[in-house]
Amino acid sequence: MRFRDMDDHREPTYDDTALYLHEEQEVAELVKALAEYAKTLEEMVVELRSQVNALTPAGQSEPFPDLHENIYEVFDDFPAYPKFKKSLEILD
Repeated sequence: MRFRDMDDHREPTYDDTALYLHEEQEVAELVKALAEYAKTLEEMVVELRSQVNALTPAGQSEPFPDLHENIYEVFDDFPAYPKFKKSLEILD
């Protein structure tokens, strides 16, 4: 049996800064994906409200005169908001 020389196979080395930046990028990607999902849900709510309004019998008030009322949340008062502002732009 022949053993390979240890120099034949080297693991890539990463410094603490590179690992930190990689983890930060992963977190930012997660935040962005969650924001995109939230935006999709907001659009679905607006569409559903529109459909409900269309089904309202004549002579009755529409249950959702403002389709966008009470579905948006602002997160800019959170301490971490500036860190993820770019990822959350889709919600503006």
